[in-house]
Amino acid sequence: MKKVKFYLVVSGLFLSVSVGSVYAEELKIPEIGEDEVEITSLDVANYSLAESSSEAVYLPKKELAKVKSLQEKYKKEVTYYANDMFTEYPVFENGTYKLGKFNKEALISVEKQLNFYRNLAGLSSIPLTEKDTEFAQHGAIGLAATNQFTHYLGEYDKPADMPQSFWDIATSATESSNLHYFSGTGYWYSLNYVLDSFMEDSGSNNRQTGHRAHIMGLPITSFGVGYASNSATYSSLYPNLNYGTIDSHYSKDFVTQWPSSGYFPIQTYNKQSSTNMRWSVFFNTKEYEVGDNVSVEIKNNKTGQKMNVVDDSNGGELTAFNSDSGYYSLGGYAIVNFKPNDNFKIEKNTEYTVKVAGMLRDGKPSNYEYKIHMIDVEGEYRDEELLVKELEAYKVSSKAALKNYKNPKEYRQTQQNELIAILNEANSKIEASKDKAAVDVIVKASKNRIDKIKTNKELTEAENQLNKKELENYKITSKKALSSYKNLANYRSAQQNEIKTILNEANGKIETAKDKASIDTVLKTSKAKMDAVKTNQQLTEAEKELTAKELTNYKEKSKKILSGYKNPNDYKEEQKQELAKILSETNQKINKASSKLEVDSISKEAKIRLDKVKTNKAEGPYIKDGRFVTISKKGYSTWSNFNWKKRNESTKLLNKTYQARGKYIHNNGSTYLSLYDNQGKWQGYINEKAVKAGSGKQGAYINDGRYVTISKSNYDVWSNFSWKRKIKSKSIFNKTYQVKGRYEHFNGSTYYSLYDSKGKWQGYINSNATKMGQGKQGAYISDGRKVKVTKTNYNTWSNFNWKKRHSSKDIAGKTFIARGKYNHINGSTYYSLYDNKGKWYGYISQHAVK
Repeated sequence: MKKVKFYLVVSGLFLSVSVGSVYAEELKIPEIGEDEVEITSLDVANYSLAESSSEAVYLPKKELAKVKSLQEKYKKEVTYYANDMFTEYPVFENGTYKLGKFNKEALISVEKQLNFYRNLAGLSSIPLTEKDTEFAQHGAIGLAATNQFTHYLGEYDKPADMPQSFWDIATSATESSNLHYFSGTGYWYSLNYVLDSFMEDSGSNNRQTGHRAHIMGLPITSFGVGYASNSATYSSLYPNLNYGTIDSHYSKDFVTQWPSSGYFPIQTYNKQSSTNMRWSVFFNTKEYEVGDNVSVEIKNNKTGQKMNVVDDSNGGELTAFNSDSGYYSLGGYAIVNFKPNDNFKIEKNTEYTVKVAGMLRDGKPSNYEYKIHMIDVEGEYRDEELLVKELEAYKVSSKAALKNYKNPKEYRQTQQNELIAILNEANSKIEASKDKAAVDVIVKASKNRIDKIKTNKELTEAENQLNKKELENYKITSKKALSSYKNLANYRSAQQNEIKTILNEANGKIETAKDKASIDTVLKTSKAKMDAVKTNQQLTEAEKELTAKELTNYKEKSKKILSGYKNPNDYKEEQKQELAKILSETNQKINKASSKLEVDSISKEAKIRLDKVKTNKAEGPYIKDGRFVTISKKGYSTWSNFNWKKRNESTKLLNKTYQARGKYIHNNGSTYLSLYDNQGKWQGYINEKAVKAGSGKQGAYINDGRYVTISKSNYDVWSNFSWKRKIKSKSIFNKTYQVKGRYEHFNGSTYYSLYDSKGKWQGYINSNATKMGQGKQGAYISDGRKVKVTKTNYNTWSNFNWKKRHSSKDIAGKTFIARGKYNHINGSTYYSLYDNKGKWYGYISQHAVK
């Protein structure tokens, strides 16, 4: 099998080289696998950028600035050069071999594009040089002259008219470059398109994405491109490598991705295919390696859809591997490649979370997680504050439109009141609406309701249609219907009088009614009043008390329960007599009771008295409890029985919360609780002095004092342990708080009680939503941005005990990399500064830099 060699380069230059020139430096690219790789191109005519939506997306001001900046940079730096590739064409025939002269604009275009991709992934820019392009062009011409597409050109016959020196460089270049083949001919084919083919790295032979890995590689210091056309078109991308520069530019724990984390242009995703592209996570092999069981989960944070990526028949792929030759291959990376299958859609304006498990970091298990937010470079993004203003204006205009929809003067007073009620209700709902669509729904529904209210004219016309005779007949039938609605024989005298009064009142209103609608209202109201009057049967059933037989049965049942409440065999003779006396006295009281309620009260009192009688057993009788308790002291044991068989130690169970379903008051003077975990599993007996009782399932309060930073945005912050939500963690994401205390809940989770720097309580939050800090600075947050020191009246600090390291005056105007940051509880953000050689300069306030 032939060894695989991937590589690619970008740059902008022109050159013209004579046949006799010889490339003096031989590049040796590491071998990284087997099977020669061929990247095949799609029909260029069918290639197009993704369509953008005309619907605006609203973002916070800070995020909007990031998206706008990325849109501008993309449009400026990712442009396909569409003119002729050369000002002087290459020559390779009849003994004449000339490299040609590239159009400078074509080289500038591909150099900008490649560095845009590298910068997007957090990698440094690299120049396209004349020297590297000369080398790559030898390779492209060598392929075109032989019509062979191979990394191993030297295994084929040299064209008879080609100088040996030219052939030597050409064979070396093909071994050391990414190669591209296109079946068409001519010098119009875009180098930009070739670059995107390498970045997409599609095809069944390219699961290792070696071409992409080299473009995104750590050791590249410059690159060159080649292009030649004969019976087909051949392109090459050559990298100039210097592995000695990696440590000065990239940390040992450097990780990058493609598509890269943060905002990512949807137009750059999957440019040359309609299905999902391969995703890559590149780990610096100085610190990382691929473990035996790597897994990848991708989640659509908008819909919640999750996918564990595996090889499947629907396009899913998962490939994870270490470089065969160690650090010096595949761009210096250990690589995890995956492709979501076709059921998982990648869409613009959507955030995705990727979790990679099973990596090894310095030989220890390590997981890695990042987020990517697909944006549309052609889309419209606006300040969300503008959305709020637009929505408020839309609410005002919608309320006004509803108010003017009908003229109240055209309605009678009753109908005017209906209009007012509908408008008031609509205004309240409009005010609470979150978007224009909700406002539109309310307006439409309100207009439909208003349209059903009859105007004065409509009511008058309806009234005129009912002549006097029809109205009189309707009154007569209505009175008869009411008169026969209830049978007075079913009622007692007082209730009969109630019904008669209702009928008299109704007949009077019917007689004076002006229309059928008024009569119908009287009928409905009067029937409801009569329905509320109880019949003789209903009253009799309501008045019934327990019969003597029912009460007697209840008494006997209660006495039987009490007689079996304690086992006399558990007691000494003296206590047996005491039990019998209590039962005898209780039975006499029950016999005299006149209601169930009184029987229950007597039984309850008797059980209390019986519980106080000591059994013959040292531990005493079992007493129900039910409280939730937290193990609070060391040095105690849990027992499997009261023969003191040890079960566990409180030191091992410290701060865990259990339910004390029952207890025993031992004759040694101690009380022992019977503990159960949240799975209902019994944990043994423990002395009550070893625990603290909580007010609920959260258990007892535990003093803490540490500082945490909110690291997850999808959790709730609770006002209490009845789970009343106070806020979402999204609203306090990356903020630092003091954990003054915590609860180890019965459900197995830990909940922190959060306070801000002013001592104001913020609520309870699951500890999984936080990262613990070393102090008031909170937890470390990865960053990576470049910052410039602009203020001279600040200090950099060696630690957060405020040991001064530098004055900002001494480093003003210098640019650093903020590898990470701390959002201190004091409200300030402190960046951790490194220069381009990896030297640390300390922590500095965000206000001192730009």
